Amino acid sequence: AATIFQEGGIPYIAAYATHPAITQAGDQVFRPFKLGPQQATSAAHFIAENLKLKKVTAIIVDNDYGQTAIGGFQQAVQDLDLDLINTYTFGMKDRQFGSIVASVKRDNPDAIFVAGYFFHGGPLAIQLRAAGITAPIIGTQGFDSDSLISIAGQAAEGVYVINGLNRDNQDASFQHLMEALKAKGAESPSVAAAVYSAFMLLNDASKRANSTDPSKVRNALQSTKDFPHFYGALAAFSPEREAQLPTPVIEVKKGKFVFVTDIAN
Repeated sequence: AATIFQEGGIPYIAAYATHPAITQAGDQVFRPFKLGPQQATSAAHFIAENLKLKKVTAIIVDNDYGQTAIGGFQQAVQDLDLDLINTYTFGMKDRQFGSIVASVKRDNPDAIFVAGYFFHGGPLAIQLRAAGITAPIIGTQGFDSDSLISIAGQAAEGVYVINGLNRDNQDASFQHLMEALKAKGAESPSVAAAVYSAFMLLNDASKRANSTDPSKVRNALQSTKDFPHFYGALAAFSPEREAQLPTPVIEVKKGKFVFVTDIAN
């Protein structure tokens, strides 16, 4: 899709996409969201600098999402002098993690980094905790769904989510969105918040351009400064049209996601 819009000279905003290749389609493509490798880098910083832990085991879904995440994580581990004990992979359809859990127990890590989705994170948390493994679980944004909590129950307590949506944001537009989603019974506001932010960004760029001409809107997007994105203040876009955003971290406490901190861009 990005290539089609690029060839047509129409600005394209990838609202909730993490693969590095997307913006490489050309100068019409903008990503107001965190790259997968950057999220994983933030996870490593959180483990080293906030949790002040050293030994880490990584558990990665075997697809593009997982592979790009572990690439960023491995580089950050080297930079931060963390000890990455082992990395294990699982399939997209996997829900039983017995062999991985047994291996993690042998590793005895200080922290467990997981790149996957909530439908992996829920069963994995249950199985890790049932095996007596108490190390903090640090998941990627795919964990950010209320379904993680409904699946894992008590086992979800203390699970961290990197690039998770800060539901405590008091911005009026954000609260309006959250109320509307609640009324619809939506379980995961994270995607909706990213998409809503993208529409607000496009509207903001059109107003600053005082035009709907694609080239003028594109230039306005490129010159964006300090835009109030729901995932944090978007300071600017890089020349490669990647957003300079903080990485919010949330944690499950008493059955709810609560904001922990922002990891600087």
